[in-house]
Amino acid sequence: QKAMWTVNLSAFAIGFAMFGSYILIPQLVQAPTSTGYGFGASVTLSGLYLLPSALLMLFSGPLSGRISTKRGSRLPLKLGTVASGIAYFLLAALHAQPWQIFLGGAVLGLGIGLAFAAMANLVVDAAPQEMTGVASGVNTIVRSIGGAIGGQVAAAILTASASASGLPGESGYTNAFLMSGVGAIIALGAASLVPRPGVRSIETTLTASELEAFDEAAVFAGTYGASDVLPSSNGDGSGAAEAEAAR
Repeated sequence: QKAMWTVNLSAFAIGFAMFGSYILIPQLVQAPTSTGYGFGASVTLSGLYLLPSALLMLFSGPLSGRISTKRGSRLPLKLGTVASGIAYFLLAALHAQPWQIFLGGAVLGLGIGLAFAAMANLVVDAAPQEMTGVASGVNTIVRSIGGAIGGQVAAAILTASASASGLPGESGYTNAFLMSGVGAIIALGAASLVPRPGVRSIETTLTASELEAFDEAAVFAGTYGASDVLPSSNGDGSGAAEAEAAR
C-alpha cells in the first residue's frame, strides 16, 4: 500500500540522518582544540551537548499529537523533516561555538520528535486493525536499518577526511552534516507522497466471510424486492422508497 511504503521510506531517511548526527556531534565536541574546530570536551560534557535535542523531543512528541488531531499526521511529519533539515544545514555551516551546537541540536530534537510521533500515527491509520502491531514493528526496523547505514556512512566520511594525525578534518564533519540534511530532504519528499487519510473501501475492511454474507443479502434483496427486506425508519412500509432515495 502506498500509505505504508511512503511512511517506511520516511522512517528510513529520518533514521539515516538522525543516527548520523548522534555520531557527529559528540565526536565534534570531543575533538582537541588544536584541530581548530573541536572543543576538547570530556565524554560526560559531550553528552550534555545532546541535552537540548532530548528536551525538545520530549515536548515536540505531544505537540505532534495535538497537530495530528486537528490537521492530520501528514503535517507534523512534514514539519519534522523540514526542521531536521534546517538543523543539519545549520550545523554544517555553524559549529565553531558551543551555542551553535546547542541551537542545532534543539532544532533537530524538535524535528525528530514531530516526525517520529506522526509516523506512528500514520502507520496505525494505514494498516488493517489486525496488522497494526506488525506494521509498527516493520516501521521501527526500517528506521533502525536507516540509522545503521547512516551511522556507517557518516563514519566513513569522517575517516576519509582524516589528516596525518589521524583526526578527521573539519570538512569531514561539514560533509557528513550535509549528508544528513540530504537525508532529511528525502524524508520530506517521501512524506509528501503519503496519501491523505480517507474512508477505506469495503473490500479492505470486511473479511471474506463478511463479504460472502453481504453478497447473499444483496441477492436476497434483489429477488424479493427492497420493500420486503428494507423496513422503513418510520414503520410505514416505505422501505423501497427510502432505499431508492439512498441511491
